[in-house]
Amino acid sequence: MNVENLKLMSDFIKDIDPKLFDIRTSRMDTSYGVVRNAIAHCAIHFMESNPEADIEEPHTYYKWAKDFTGLSLYSLEWKWCFSANWSHSRNNPIDTSQRINYLLAFGLPRDWFSQMNGLTEVIYNKICL
Repeated sequence: MNVENLKLMSDFIKDIDPKLFDIRTSRMDTSYGVVRNAIAHCAIHFMESNPEADIEEPHTYYKWAKDFTGLSLYSLEWKWCFSANWSHSRNNPIDTSQRINYLLAFGLPRDWFSQMNGLTEVIYNKICL
């Protein structure tokens, strides 16, 4: 897990206009004025503002995401932070930022799947403000 880059993402994501945020897809589509995924948006922002970033080219979104965050897109930690399952209840930049911060501070919660699917109360928004 790349703690420094995840902190950068958390800080960047929390400032995205909630009306433009949608975690359900893994691409950026601004043709309708909507940032389809904060991760893709953050990737573009990071690459533009840090041209000397130590990330090999060419990059697919999935390879970039793994290299940048240090998390496999198939890992439980990735799903906890960025799964489209959150779109049913917590599809906003603040919650996404708080999940990243919670992961960095405390690790993956034991009931992460239940929280993500609305079966238990989320805990990150009480701790990671």
